[in-house]
Amino acid sequence: MYSTPIMRTDCLVASEVLSDVLFLVLGLVVVVWLFNIYSLPEKPQVIYCKRKDGETSVSEEVSRRCPILLETYTPPLLWGRNGHIQAHIYGAVGRKSPPQPTGCRHRRIAFDGATITFDVFYPTSISVPHPERQPVVVLVPGIASGSDKAYIRVLVSEIIRMGYTVAVLNHLGAMDNERLTSRRIFTYGGTDDFQLMMEWVLETWPGRRIVGLGLSMGGNVLLKYLGERPERQRHFIGAVSACHVYNILKAFPTWMTWKGLRRLYNYHITRNVLKVVRRHIDTLFLPPTEEGIDCALDGASLPAIDKERTLKATSVTEVDTHLQRHLANFDTIEEYYDQHSCSHHLHKITDIPVLLLNALDDPIVPEMLLETAKNYATTSPNAMFVLTKHGSHLGYFEGGILIPNTVTWLDRLLIQFIQAAESMHKHVTSREADMTS
Repeated sequence: MYSTPIMRTDCLVASEVLSDVLFLVLGLVVVVWLFNIYSLPEKPQVIYCKRKDGETSVSEEVSRRCPILLETYTPPLLWGRNGHIQAHIYGAVGRKSPPQPTGCRHRRIAFDGATITFDVFYPTSISVPHPERQPVVVLVPGIASGSDKAYIRVLVSEIIRMGYTVAVLNHLGAMDNERLTSRRIFTYGGTDDFQLMMEWVLETWPGRRIVGLGLSMGGNVLLKYLGERPERQRHFIGAVSACHVYNILKAFPTWMTWKGLRRLYNYHITRNVLKVVRRHIDTLFLPPTEEGIDCALDGASLPAIDKERTLKATSVTEVDTHLQRHLANFDTIEEYYDQHSCSHHLHKITDIPVLLLNALDDPIVPEMLLETAKNYATTSPNAMFVLTKHGSHLGYFEGGILIPNTVTWLDRLLIQFIQAAESMHKHVTSREADMTS
């Protein structure tokens, strides 16, 4: 007479076990979906223009000398395949255990009185013969960044370890310990500050070969610098731009939509820009005639700037509308964005190898903005466009299940490009010498 309760107990236990199993399976499905674990790593797409005569183009030669482009990029298993998580970890942490390379701070005074700063880091490797003969790397960081950021420190440490000298531009207003001496901060595509650093580099090391690296907004500055005056390219043997939008005018409307959470990223970027604005609030919002503070790039008087609306901004466009376009002397926000875009100048960069890099899961740079890069790569024999499935926005964390490698896939690619550009330049120089002898 006790058989029935025992059977009921067995049924209850079986039901609970089944419920636990189903809950576990559901949890795993949610984790797999959330972390995008089902998205398998792939080799990057490498897009370039092949020569019609069958000869090897510059882009093909660069790809051959960068073996990383033939490898599968494998992000951390548990979270690296989700672009949002990579972007969040990059934004919150930067890099794992970043080193602290020691650089030398240099200052130059711009024509409007602004004090431009950049840091120079010298090679640490004693195994590299004649480091003074190696190329100089000029690095332009992302928005509101300088040499103090973790992602810059890791990259700089790798570059100097390989025997190269690095000069890093500190975007105007971004450094905590540098006060403004003119009424402006960095812009998306202004090249005057970078030009001052380049003048110092060329004066200090005349004849040294130069490789340019630009990250996010810094990529726009670098490419615009090279394209707006093509004669500048004669000092360079190569350039890389990573994770930027190419056409700022087309990019900003996409950042006002919630698709891909881009409106949220816009807000986060705005917070970082406003940190710079608040740090220099007494200078930026002084009356234009305040003694000792020049008001604009050309010294002209400025219209009234809306301080209250600037500080309450929730989008970068609001900051640019109420502050930045006035400081840069533009009548409309559309003109300001259009004139700061490198897309108008890409076709004029024809004399050096150029590598453009973006990721399909970049939450800040949607795929629709990459047509400019694709068109440039398919029409210029010196350009190549590398498109990865994963990597997010300047993330490119690599390896491991949970804890990534200190050096990222992006860091390794940049090092290999520098070496490829150097070896190709030596090969061309040697061949030209043989032909003239």
